[in-house]
Amino acid sequence: MRTTRDRWMKNLLAALVVLPGLLSYVSDAGAVNLLVNADMEDCPALPHNTPPTGWGNSSMSAGADCDFWSTGTDPGLYVGMRSPRTQLYYREGMTQTVPTTPGKTYWVSFHVAGNGGTAEIRFDGYDGMLVASAPITSSYTLVTGSFVASAAMTTVYIGTDLTASATGDARVDEACVATSLAQCDAGPPVCGDGVVEGEETCDDGNTTDGDGCNATCTSDESCGNGTVDAATGEACDDGNTTDGDGCNATCSSNESCGNGIVDAAAGEACDDGNTTDGDGCNATCTSNESCGNGIVDAASGEVCDDGNTMAGDGCNATCTSNEVCGNGIVDVATGEACDDGNTTSGDGCQATCALPSCGDGVLDAGEICDDGNTIGGDGCSASCGSNEVCGNGTIDMAAGEACDDGNTVDGDGCQAHCALPSCGDGILDAGEVCDDGNSTSGDGCNATCISDESCGNGILDTAAEEACDDANTTDGDGCESNCTLPARDNDPGDVVEEGSCGCRVAGDASPSPSGFVWVLGLLGLAGLSRRRAR
Repeated sequence: MRTTRDRWMKNLLAALVVLPGLLSYVSDAGAVNLLVNADMEDCPALPHNTPPTGWGNSSMSAGADCDFWSTGTDPGLYVGMRSPRTQLYYREGMTQTVPTTPGKTYWVSFHVAGNGGTAEIRFDGYDGMLVASAPITSSYTLVTGSFVASAAMTTVYIGTDLTASATGDARVDEACVATSLAQCDAGPPVCGDGVVEGEETCDDGNTTDGDGCNATCTSDESCGNGTVDAATGEACDDGNTTDGDGCNATCSSNESCGNGIVDAAAGEACDDGNTTDGDGCNATCTSNESCGNGIVDAASGEVCDDGNTMAGDGCNATCTSNEVCGNGIVDVATGEACDDGNTTSGDGCQATCALPSCGDGVLDAGEICDDGNTIGGDGCSASCGSNEVCGNGTIDMAAGEACDDGNTVDGDGCQAHCALPSCGDGILDAGEVCDDGNSTSGDGCNATCISDESCGNGILDTAAEEACDDANTTDGDGCESNCTLPARDNDPGDVVEEGSCGCRVAGDASPSPSGFVWVLGLLGLAGLSRRRAR
């Protein structure tokens, strides 16, 4: 293995040999690129491991092959070992010694492409100080770095540190050492030149957005690359194509409510382009404000939403009522007949939201009583119009009333206990002479209450053992003073004999016709005799 000193001396001698021809390999008249054969296209036809003219191998084994890739107009030079040869070491490259001014800053750049590993810039050999590095990809990458010179001559290394899995294939091109990066032939990457360089992601030969490579060549305008490409319709790009993380899978929505895109992965059920409630999509985009979606949308008039449109389950079919009595909405499905906005009975709608009715136990307007049923005779009539008290003016037949004249006074056509006047009720009513509380004759008041069964009242009370009653208690007038008939003896002095009384039987309003006429005849003759005597 070569020592560091041997390699340095060899490189120095190689540089001194080619120094006279330096200007012939510089890319411009200003000779700003200090490297000889910067493009490395001056290569003798030598076996592998032979570097280009002006360059020296500096590696742990092979170094550079003086051979070119088979494609491309400027494909670049091989560095390292190519498959199928076995790669002994990973760090492979080339060196060149250039004149420098101590204390001055110099820039180094070159392009590299391959199938893995790391591109490196060092000075003072392959194991010297690392100036810059960059991953090697299948497309050319510009690697740049700078160093401050410490001597009049500095050895610059450009090469690779290949991975164990790499085939060893790498190619380098357009190397440069200058006092500024702008002085190198490669210069900084120019977007639009069709070559992907440096930090460029793409270069399609123009600086127009929206054609697969943006105007700055920093984005291939694909969703998920981390660059928001507005020209292709991207609203966001978070470096992935996953929904629900603040940027949807197509980069067309930042998944914010009000952007007009329904982001289901972000929990949106709707998005109408605003954050206003009551317009068919609520302010958080979680509800389309339809009844039955399980979300109470107060702005759209909902007071409940139980996830369905069925009434009778605590939320009505239109989500406008929680079906509670007293909310002012008549919920027929829950059995309400009315709802006046309160739970107070007696105001036209009961506390249970039932219409007032007799028998509901609530005393409503127009009701005298309400005992919770519609049965009469229990202290409240079946129509709730009477408390079934005698004297209230309502005839409560179920309570045994036959009449009710609004008072409890006897003798006015309706008794104090609301019974109709009748003989035998113990009350002396109009048309009655007596009423001893029964309808039995012979006890001082006859059965029809028209006779007190006294002799001389003109009523023949047979039950009181009267034989006659001529309305007086005078003897000798055909009916004795004790209402018995005179004894039949054919005495001319007896005006009326038994069997000829002109009186009526108790209970009979008309006198006996024959007796009555006979008496009148006698009275007439007596009067005539008196007139003649005068």
